[in-house]
Amino acid sequence: MFSNHIVRKTTHILVSIGVIILSHFLGKYEMALLCLAFVFINALIDYKDFGIITFPLVVLISTLLYYEDKNTYFLVLFPMFFSDPFASIFGKIINKFKFYDKTLIGSFVFFIFTFLFSVYFSKNFLFSITFAFFLTLIELISEKRLDNFFIVIFAIILVNVKIELFLSAMFFALIISFVSILFNWLDTKGAIGTFIIGSIILYSGGFKWVIPLVLFLISGSLISKLNDKRTKRNLYQVLANGGISFVLSVMNIFYPNEIFYFAHLCVISAMNSDTFSSEIGMKFSKNAYLITNFKEVEKGTSGGVSFIGFMAGILGSFLISIFYQKWFYVFIVGIIGNLIDSLIGATIERKGFISNNLTNFLSSLLSCIIGILIYFKIS
Repeated sequence: MFSNHIVRKTTHILVSIGVIILSHFLGKYEMALLCLAFVFINALIDYKDFGIITFPLVVLISTLLYYEDKNTYFLVLFPMFFSDPFASIFGKIINKFKFYDKTLIGSFVFFIFTFLFSVYFSKNFLFSITFAFFLTLIELISEKRLDNFFIVIFAIILVNVKIELFLSAMFFALIISFVSILFNWLDTKGAIGTFIIGSIILYSGGFKWVIPLVLFLISGSLISKLNDKRTKRNLYQVLANGGISFVLSVMNIFYPNEIFYFAHLCVISAMNSDTFSSEIGMKFSKNAYLITNFKEVEKGTSGGVSFIGFMAGILGSFLISIFYQKWFYVFIVGIIGNLIDSLIGATIERKGFISNNLTNFLSSLLSCIIGILIYFKIS
């Protein structure tokens, strides 16, 4: 009797083979329509199972981008098609040396399969090593049922980079991640996430994109010690704080534009302002008041603000704004983003609907949108 896990992964492989066969008979838009239909069908079957929804979704994205170039098409899909299920099967069988919910044996299998596929389709050894290594890290830290999506999306990003420049970006991102672990700023999974995001951001925008982020990481980590916090930032916090900047950097790779850098600074300015407000306000303020009605609340309450905390937030925003010539606009967006974070914390988060990480992500997203709107006005 086969386990549900083996049946599921075997089905995954068989469906992948089916896609490969169909790709030789269907046109681009026929394949795209078929994938779109399965996205909706699978969502109706079980909308909570992201694995069966993201599978046809990323095949759809790949089809729209690379269907005419079958080498690239299969290069971005094969790690999801075969490396991932075989890694899971081998990992389950051997089941040793666990890293969170993944096994290092499974990750090794994923690397070997992905490397061999990449060598076959790209004919470039250096690219293949980098491609396999980077996607293995993605698979290692991705949540179950979401790895299908992230493996393909990052594969698409990697086939669009100049490999020598990207290796340089990876080197400096590795140094940042190593130092973060050394000083206990990040846990292991958070450091890997920082390495992945940092590599893309460095490649996209260079040091002018990364230095403000590093300043935020260092200053935030040091200021948090005012309240004797010894907790390291984890992967979810890295994504909450750096996710929007990562998306902006990817957009900058495909469509280089100054607007993405401006929005990136606005996001970091808001995050730094919020961190300064929270930590310094907690340490030095005697009282805190809920931002929605200014009733006194206990310090540390979501949405609680104080005069000292607000002034500290102004300083935090200013420290990031100096990296842009028209600094005042970044400065203002940072303060607005800080206030938005407090408003979300006082309403949705305080009622238990969302976590603090999601609050940070939403405030970053809104700061980004406000920054983009302002950029169109001042450019």
